[in-house]
Amino acid sequence: MVQPQPNLAADDTQNDVMTTRPTGDDTQNDVEITADRPVADVHQAADEYQCGDFVLINIDLSVGKRGKILEYVGEVKDVVGEDLVIKYMAKSESHPGLFIWPAREDVSQECRKQIVKKMPNPVLREDISSTRLQFFTFAELSPES
Repeated sequence: MVQPQPNLAADDTQNDVMTTRPTGDDTQNDVEITADRPVADVHQAADEYQCGDFVLINIDLSVGKRGKILEYVGEVKDVVGEDLVIKYMAKSESHPGLFIWPAREDVSQECRKQIVKKMPNPVLREDISSTRLQFFTFAELSPES
């Protein structure tokens, strides 16, 4: 299902933006929900989120084959009423516990009720990043915590 897309600036091209949520067997960007990180019952008001904030968000895939809720990490790109436009990060396949910006943007508009929590800004791992590919870590999601 295609999500509503925010207005594009004149220099943005719609072909470079993927606006669908992962379905089927695409699980590379999934963050498993664990017992030590329960889903939050209280959500921040939409006006408490600003462009540039990073969030942990629930995506309900119960209509699909897996029938479960997965968590994703993304950056708030716009606030549209009670909804947030989120640009999602992907889990690194080569470096477990780290995140990257995918080559093809994954952007969708989601209801703020799906937000689990606001995250601290990610930390760039300069020791393994390059000009072509940058790796980030979130202290709250690292395997050591």
